Amino acid sequence: SEHLYWSNAYVFYSDSEPGITASFSHPRTDGTRGVVAIDISLRDFSGFLENLDIGEHGTAFVLDGRGQFIASPNFGDLQTVEETVNGVRTVVRRLEDSLLPEISSLSQTSAMSDVKKAGQEVHLSYDVGGVAWLGTLTPMKVSVEAPWLVGIVAPEDDFLGEIRRSNMNNAMISGIFVLMALLFAVRLSAWITRSLSMLVSESARIEQLDFTPGTANNAPFREVTDVLQAFDAMRTGLRAFHKYMPVELVRLLLKEQSEPQLGGELREVTLMFSDVAGFTTISEGTPPMEMATILGDYLAVMTQIIEDEKGTVVQYVGDAIMAFWGAPLDVQDHGVRAANAVLRCQKAVYELRGGQEPVFHTRFGLHTAV
Repeated sequence: SEHLYWSNAYVFYSDSEPGITASFSHPRTDGTRGVVAIDISLRDFSGFLENLDIGEHGTAFVLDGRGQFIASPNFGDLQTVEETVNGVRTVVRRLEDSLLPEISSLSQTSAMSDVKKAGQEVHLSYDVGGVAWLGTLTPMKVSVEAPWLVGIVAPEDDFLGEIRRSNMNNAMISGIFVLMALLFAVRLSAWITRSLSMLVSESARIEQLDFTPGTANNAPFREVTDVLQAFDAMRTGLRAFHKYMPVELVRLLLKEQSEPQLGGELREVTLMFSDVAGFTTISEGTPPMEMATILGDYLAVMTQIIEDEKGTVVQYVGDAIMAFWGAPLDVQDHGVRAANAVLRCQKAVYELRGGQEPVFHTRFGLHTAV
């Protein structure tokens, strides 16, 4: 036959090195045929495979038709000794005897039988010491004998590790973004809660006729600031209205949720009248702006004391004040409270000016009747 014939792996007699022989028949001029043969050392063949770059940790090997190594990245796989009846002999290792666990583990899979049955390339995955490996076995027809098998194996991480690391990085980045979004949502929720709390607080203050300045400039949202500024404008209007109606009366109406109506009832009340002695002469000798400031401070102090003692200021007539106790709010000890208010007002007026000119000498009148 003129076909190329490859032997199975065997140990050369000359140097006890494992190898294979490639041979073919060649006709001679005398009509006979000769044989041309080439011996190839498996060590040289393995050196070629060792230089192949198969991933970071991958390797390749070649088996003959009997499952013996023709090439392996580990030279120890190429030959070993086994005991016989006549002593020992040098033989080429088989797949299951490989010194590399990633190769010998293939014998525990169905890969070898699968590739022989299919007669074509087989892909597989298997486990070596808890590490996932990927492999490919490809039959290679080099002679009339059973085909050789070319195997390539590599850890799964050599091919999928970068993808997994990329997925992990993406997951971490996504987690960071989710965390940032969560923190922003918490922060936004806190802002919204704070804004609603401010609106509720300002509404409650207006309901209680609390006319102290609000917090419109501290709101986190412009829209909330606009509402708070509207509350301030409302508060300013109510503060002006307060000058014409007793706050306690308005609070009573709000508490009872009733509207003011025309009518009346008989009650025992205590009335107080006050005026400043010689106010006309004092005002003529004092600059108008200074007089307005002094009178404003005077009326504010007097009004605050009257309201503290549960009294209601009915009207102001220049420097004169008219107030009463017992209506519209029911005050049991209205006479006593009115008297206390007079005493406190006398002391407060003296302390207000501190002896400076002009000095207000305030006269008071009290009367209790039905």
